Amino acid sequence: MYNLSMSRKAQEIVLASEELASINSWLKSGTTEQRTAFRSKIILAASEGRENQYIAKALHTTVTTVGKWRRRFIEADSEVY
Repeated sequence: MYNLSMSRKAQEIVLASEELASINSWLKSGTTEQRTAFRSKIILAASEGRENQYIAKALHTTVTTVGKWRRRFIEADSEVY
């Protein structure tokens, strides 16, 4: 039986200084594609320790979307190293 109070904790995202600089640059740029800016906001909030539910509510999206981009970022980051 699945209980929301027993949900799993999302994986932690730790950004390197270069990654943080890139994300902040994208968010400040007026020419960044909206989808890139949106995904960047998800990753930035996740790196600040926010839970998926909080991020989803703040960005007016679903928990599934936040989880997908958190997972994809972690998978892509692990492939680099």
